[in-house]
Amino acid sequence: MFLSKNKSADKNIARDFQMRAPFAEYRPIEYEGYAPFLGFKQALDGYLEKLFAAGTALDEGNKDVLDNLISDMARKAEQHLERQRIEHNDKINAFSNRRSGDRRAFEREA
Repeated sequence: MFLSKNKSADKNIARDFQMRAPFAEYRPIEYEGYAPFLGFKQALDGYLEKLFAAGTALDEGNKDVLDNLISDMARKAEQHLERQRIEHNDKINAFSNRRSGDRRAFEREA
C-alpha cells in the first residue's frame, strides 16, 4: 500500500477535485445600482431648491442644464450596468470553458 509522506499535497489534490464540480464557486449575483445615480434625486432637489430660493425662474438655460445633468448621470448608470453584464457573461463563459476542459481531461484519463 502506498502512503504519501506529503499530506499537504494530498489535501491539494482533494481540493482540486472538489473545485472541478460545475459551478462550485458561483452564486447568482444581483445587479448593483449605480451609487451616484441612486442618490441623484436628492442632488436634483437641492439644485432646484437653490434656484427657487434665489428667486430664479426656470428658463431654457436652467432646463438645458438639468437635462444635461440627468442625461449624463443616466449614461453613467447605463455604462455601469453594461460593465456588470459583461463581467457576468465573462464569468459564465469561464465556467463553461472550465467544464468542457474538465470533461475532456476526465475522458482522456478513462
